[in-house]
Amino acid sequence: MGLTTLRTLRWVILGLGLVAGVFLLATGHVVIGVVIGGLAVLRLVLVLGLQRQRRQFRTMARTGPSGDAHPMVRTLARGQFEVAADAIGIPPSDLRIEFAKGRSIAEVASAHAVPVDTVVAAVVADASAKVDRAVASGETKPGAAARIKSRLPQWATRMVNGHRGELRVRTTAAR
Repeated sequence: MGLTTLRTLRWVILGLGLVAGVFLLATGHVVIGVVIGGLAVLRLVLVLGLQRQRRQFRTMARTGPSGDAHPMVRTLARGQFEVAADAIGIPPSDLRIEFAKGRSIAEVASAHAVPVDTVVAAVVADASAKVDRAVASGETKPGAAARIKSRLPQWATRMVNGHRGELRVRTTAAR
């Protein structure tokens, strides 16, 4: 039984409880109708509260507890294939093709006799400039920017050495 089926079943049971409570009240079974209807209303309140908490958790998982960590990391990640390709000396489309084939940026750099540290340094420099622009425009607070910049070498190294499917934003990436 899938998750969607369970959620649908939960709503069906809730609806049946409400209908049964109203039906019992209408037929003169007041005590039982109030109990069943009351339990169905209580269940409705709990289900709606659970959905609200689930939405808040999903939002926090996307943005991080501080609210601005992950969007900044995602912004930093944009354009890094181009930066790495420039550092390697190949067109970005070639780097994307190699990456899609399962090779890391570091492997492509090594194949072109470019030190991996050169590529990492280029990515860190570009990301650092993006963080500075975000602070200057007021999009990011200086404290958050300092935390992000302290993590840039680790983040860039992971990005350059990572393979396809490994490069998801982690919660600890920007803290």
